[in-house]
Amino acid sequence: SMSLRPGLSLIIRYYQPRDRLIIRNHPREHPIEFGFVLAGSRQDEYGNHFTAGQNILVNGFEPGGQVDWFSKQSLTSVSIHIESELLRSLVASSLKTLPNPLQHYIARTKQLPYFCLSETTPAMQIALSQMLHCPYRGITKQIYLESKTLELIALKLEQLLPVSWDETNGTTCNPSDIESIHHAKEILLTRLENPPSLVELSRQVGLNDRKLKEGFRHVFGTTVFGYLNNYRMEQARSLLEQKDLAIGQTARAVGYGSVSAFSTAFRRKFGISPRAYRQGNQTQKSPSR
Repeated sequence: SMSLRPGLSLIIRYYQPRDRLIIRNHPREHPIEFGFVLAGSRQDEYGNHFTAGQNILVNGFEPGGQVDWFSKQSLTSVSIHIESELLRSLVASSLKTLPNPLQHYIARTKQLPYFCLSETTPAMQIALSQMLHCPYRGITKQIYLESKTLELIALKLEQLLPVSWDETNGTTCNPSDIESIHHAKEILLTRLENPPSLVELSRQVGLNDRKLKEGFRHVFGTTVFGYLNNYRMEQARSLLEQKDLAIGQTARAVGYGSVSAFSTAFRRKFGISPRAYRQGNQTQKSPSR
């Protein structure tokens, strides 16, 4: 746990439980929490299932209950705790654009439980990765982590805001379109080595390319190929952490024929070359003497 400034703290958790881990919380008031799960999964007694690739926003009213972290899983999570007064000062005149229970809690008018579970966007994943692999130390590290913490808060609040479609050009989105957009995502992820063109992808899911482009950005917070690139890089990072693969093998596994192009893309996203990243990860895993 790290206090970044009065009213703002960051908690990064790494668990490797041998048995089922159960945490029981009593009814209480606590800072507003922005939570992100990067590995593992958990479930509360109300049936809310929270797994890797998802994030939550919980206001400061905790009705109490039980949280079950599933056993024999590597668990990695990031939690940001922020006092309502500080968040109120950050959102200022935009407070009324937030969900009502959150508005009331921040404004201290009502105590209503608020729980919002969402998919972690590629932009959030990048910020989380940069946070976990912070290249700085001392005061520079604290400033860097505070900037990433505020960035994650901003990205989560952006996710909550009403989405404005371009009504002047007739762009609309219905549940069937949303389903088609999710289908497009699945096609991309199954064709990492040979992704379809935008025109081909549009044809496969039954949308015109404009609706697919705008709808994809609406649903996932990034472009079609921005999402694909982010997924490739996250897969590459995971392979470099878990398997003893050559850089060329890793590049091919995520759809790159050129090691140079892969290394450039990896450095652009994570700020470090894949070779240096793998060496740093191996150093962290080596037992100290």
